[in-house]
Amino acid sequence: MDKTGLKNMVIESAARGAAWRKEIQATTDRARYDAWTEKRSVGLRTRRLLLAYAFVRGMPYAVVEAPGHMTADAANELAYDVAIGLDLDTPVGTRDEIKAWLLVPATPERLQQIKTAQRLARITAREVFLKSREALERGAFRTDARRTVTG
Repeated sequence: MDKTGLKNMVIESAARGAAWRKEIQATTDRARYDAWTEKRSVGLRTRRLLLAYAFVRGMPYAVVEAPGHMTADAANELAYDVAIGLDLDTPVGTRDEIKAWLLVPATPERLQQIKTAQRLARITAREVFLKSREALERGAFRTDARRTVTG
């Protein structure tokens, strides 16, 4: 399975989860419980897909999920879920490869690189937001049918 295929599967699974959240809010009693149960199974599959996607991208597990103590038993079970439990046409890796990936902590240098990249992404997103807000306040965006956006 390639990165693009996994990414698309993650997006689809997350969309299904969002649809189930709406269903949960719209129902009551037994139907709500059933919808919540289905939402949890979709969420579990999404987590497994995200882990498989991170594995294929080479991102350390310690960066993907909050730091915690991953025991060998928990890593073995999770590795099975990611390698075999997803039932993909082409597995992302063997159970042993994924288990080894789960048990290796991220290096401090790699964690710092990721934190720096995340900070830069937040700064860029904030700059785009501020520019868009300024343009909106100037009246750059029009809502009539003749002209939708001006520079």
